[in-house]
Amino acid sequence: MEKNLFLLVDYDHSSTMFGDIEIMNWGHPLFYITALVMGCCVGSYLNVVIYRLPLGLSTNDPKRSFCPTCKLDIPFYRNIPIITWIIQAGKCSGCKNSIAVRYLLVELLTGLIWLGLWWYFAVYSVTNGEGNYPNFTWYPIAIASFYIVLFTIGIAIFFIDIEHLIIPRELSIGGGIVALMGAILLPWHLGEQEMLSGLVAGLIGGVVAYAALWSVVLLGKLLFGRTKINVDKPMEWHIREADEDSEDVDENLSLVIDGEDNFWHELFFRKSDKLRMSSVTDLMINGKPVDSDTLTISEKKISYPGGEVELDALKSISGKVKSLVIPREAMGMGDVHLLGVIGLMLGVNSIILVVLAACVIGILIHFICKAGLGKQMPFAPSLLLGAAVWIFFGEKILNWYNEFLASYLVI
Repeated sequence: MEKNLFLLVDYDHSSTMFGDIEIMNWGHPLFYITALVMGCCVGSYLNVVIYRLPLGLSTNDPKRSFCPTCKLDIPFYRNIPIITWIIQAGKCSGCKNSIAVRYLLVELLTGLIWLGLWWYFAVYSVTNGEGNYPNFTWYPIAIASFYIVLFTIGIAIFFIDIEHLIIPRELSIGGGIVALMGAILLPWHLGEQEMLSGLVAGLIGGVVAYAALWSVVLLGKLLFGRTKINVDKPMEWHIREADEDSEDVDENLSLVIDGEDNFWHELFFRKSDKLRMSSVTDLMINGKPVDSDTLTISEKKISYPGGEVELDALKSISGKVKSLVIPREAMGMGDVHLLGVIGLMLGVNSIILVVLAACVIGILIHFICKAGLGKQMPFAPSLLLGAAVWIFFGEKILNWYNEFLASYLVI
């Protein structure tokens, strides 16, 4: 017998929070089309967030989107998600420069994710009896909407971390607020039945996840927070201002060592980070020779025996060096905040599997991208994909694991 997509639940007027709500066919094609179209439109706005937020620009001012190259405002009739990009062959209508395929990808991906989440939580999970669904008619659309909002924030984090290796705190805070509201209003996804117990379960998951990864960051900083470089032949170095004509939005002040750029934001994650040079020769500061064989560079100033100079007052500096100690960050605090949000969203039982899945995914990405040893890699995409593994397969994996253990423990 074919399964009916109408929600055949035990409807109890006294048990619902919002009164008499008509049972709907959430699997009707109209809902799928609406989810897809709205998702693509939201994806268009996510492109604005992904471009502007890391640059410190307002996502609302200017209100109209513009070409990243020529800054030409894009009128509404040229800002139709997916369609405009295809019609214009991925080029600006004004300057004809290429518009990154990322814009198309984000819009399409957001639409498909909205569609998939609606189908999974509002239709598939209900008709197949999966999940901890209570007998509330409104619950399937509520839990679907909950995950749609969180996945939307996750898409922005995903692409920003890939492009800039940062996770904006605003997005983590927004995700945390939504996760907290979900723990209170939809406690069943955490295996709880009441608002208070859902809140407690969510907070425990968030605190444990945050503390666990924070300890990893501290340990990583202690063990791997510095990279030592020693060479026989002195390397030339200097500090270079950002190239205003560069298309690389991440480019900023750079320490150039032996011809290789080391951007300031990559060197100095924390205010306490210091880069130390020894065996320094031919040191020139603001066009004057300085007799010093050691030098310490921090985020805001440069120090040497007998003096220091603020970075704002620095006009030029160069020299040669044979030995360096460069600060390195094993993992940023943005990843810690993100895992805290994931723990708040999914509960303490999810943390181990999420982290294990994220590590496996991260290793695969590392080899697929052929990243060199010591090269920074974004970890937020791996954490987000690890969270998705728990959401869609966590229960099945745990059941398989328990059955596997039971088969070996039975005497």
